Amino acid sequence: MPHKDQFDLKFRPRGYGRGSEWVIATIALPHTVLADIIRIRVRKAGGRYRYRIMADDDVTYSSSPKTSNDPLSLPELIAMIDRARGAGYDNQPVGLTGVFRDQNLENSNDGPEAFLGFVIVTSKYYPDLERWYKDEAKEWLDTRLAERAAERAEDDKEMNRVRKVLRDFVERKDSKGDGGSN
Repeated sequence: MPHKDQFDLKFRPRGYGRGSEWVIATIALPHTVLADIIRIRVRKAGGRYRYRIMADDDVTYSSSPKTSNDPLSLPELIAMIDRARGAGYDNQPVGLTGVFRDQNLENSNDGPEAFLGFVIVTSKYYPDLERWYKDEAKEWLDTRLAERAAERAEDDKEMNRVRKVLRDFVERKDSKGDGGSN
């Protein structure tokens, strides 16, 4: 999680402007085949703000909260993004950022560095939101690089163990006096 002390976590816009519906945040996946875009929309009805999360391909995502009396605070919007779940994907990981990086990393020969800019989160109403998710992406990268390093260290340990077993086998064979004669 990005360093909270670097962000105004009390920030809450006074409103979203004129009109009946607003896009308060956009999650762009510019490196997918269709350059997918997911939008968090809000409209005011009956004195309440009503939220929905929808991708360009009409996939919907759960939102929590679904409604509020006031515009969301920055932490509330971050929580909405991080807890969103795609319709029909109940068993999938949650969120609209790291999950896309992880899924594409898993199906790629590229290292995690290739996915640092895979998800771009922006908002004209929440000035710190983009920076929050840039920091989150850097932390995601650090975690994946550490995991890869640990996997390599484990692989190295296993290779050393196999080498030792082979060396011991060869030494035993040589000490039995095979001598190389046929």
